[in-house]
Amino acid sequence: MRRRNIISELNYSRREFLAFTGLALAVPAISAISAAETPAPARCLLYDDQGQPLPAARFERFHLCDQLMRPFTTPIDAAAGEVRFTQPSDPAFRIGMPLSVHGFGQVFVYADDGGAGHTGRSLMRATALVLNYAFARDRMATVRKLGTECGALGVTIAPETQRRIDSAQVVLDSATGASADRTAQARASMESLGDSLYAGEMLVVARAQRAIARQAARPGFLFGCNRFGLASGYPEALNLLQALFNYTTIPIYGGWVEPQKGHADSTAFEAALHTLIGTSILPKGHPGSGWSRRILRNDCRTFLMTKPNGIAWRNVREAITRYRHRVHIGHDGFIREDGRPREATTG
Repeated sequence: MRRRNIISELNYSRREFLAFTGLALAVPAISAISAAETPAPARCLLYDDQGQPLPAARFERFHLCDQLMRPFTTPIDAAAGEVRFTQPSDPAFRIGMPLSVHGFGQVFVYADDGGAGHTGRSLMRATALVLNYAFARDRMATVRKLGTECGALGVTIAPETQRRIDSAQVVLDSATGASADRTAQARASMESLGDSLYAGEMLVVARAQRAIARQAARPGFLFGCNRFGLASGYPEALNLLQALFNYTTIPIYGGWVEPQKGHADSTAFEAALHTLIGTSILPKGHPGSGWSRRILRNDCRTFLMTKPNGIAWRNVREAITRYRHRVHIGHDGFIREDGRPREATTG
């Protein structure tokens, strides 16, 4: 088995992770649980959509998180088709990882014990938790909850959405009955998951469409996406962007702005801003201070990984000074206490 710590996947040292996420006070409370109160290691099994054990390398982004999607510092042992970890006793947690689901694509899926969240003792109910089934069962619970909420709001559920909900439930029932045959259970679970994921997205869209239709126009409401390739200057892409959005994110990563030590180069960022001249699209600079180890490592900007914090913040201040009249929204790369990204105006 291969042992690793999920914090390494987030590209931060333990100290950096705690500082950047504001969990410095929360994690000690979890780790202070006495050995006598800590449950036995949990064992989970996972298969692909053909019922074959998932390769150990596919567990690289396996993690536990709380109900606000904030990850726990949890060492795991991974092997083909299996992962073990020591369960935190408190608070309730989710089990998550990206998974390729036929008919839907690769997506993060979560097992949360029907929405309640697992606890330090919930995984002791069985020898091993088959994650394919847990993901499908818990996603189905989420879809059922969404369907109930839509019904209470008067949202019309489209026939295709209902067909997928019904299909997902039927196949999930067959997965429940196939618990003695893990290959069959995994296959049925993945089929159910494909339909329930799709149905959930359709329900969310229908609910949003109704909410938008019931509201008056909201001047100043921002709706957008990232356009990291905007500086490349594709006219057709810009036309499509303007047709749907009035807001976009353009990158100002440290490793991209300073490709060589001591030689800052904002050409790409400037080009993206120039492309937006004459449009109604508001630019957002991202990130003001997101010194991501993954970005730096991928760009081979290793000198930035050891740059003193004072210099890093000086660069941030210089960028704000230079662009404050052209970029009015920025993302500072930190996370608020409630787990959501923190944004701020720069002008």
